[in-house]
This record gives sequence, C-alpha cells and structure tokens, in this order.
Amino acid sequence: GNPGFNSYDLDSRMRAVLYPAFIGWSIIGYWIYTLRYRLRVLEIKKNS
Repeated sequence: GNPGFNSYDLDSRMRAVLYPAFIGWSIIGYWIYTLRYRLRVLEIKKNS
C-alpha cells in the first residue's frame, strides 16, 4: 500500500460516506461528459 494512506485512517463511518461520494461524483462526471459529447454532435450536425 500507500505509506501516506494508512488502513487506520478510515473507520467504518468515514468509509460509509467516502465510497458513495466517490461513486456519486463519478456518475456526475460521466453525465457531464455525455452532455458535452451530445452537444458537440448536435453542433456538428447543425453546421453540416
């Protein structure tokens, strides 16, 4: 493992917050990416 990230740093309460937050931010990031991609496709279709 990582010497800066000790296994004792995360107790069960922190883990219950950290992992869902990570999953949530990942989903939001993917959603924003798909929105930008769809906008780009629409702009290309409009200009051609």
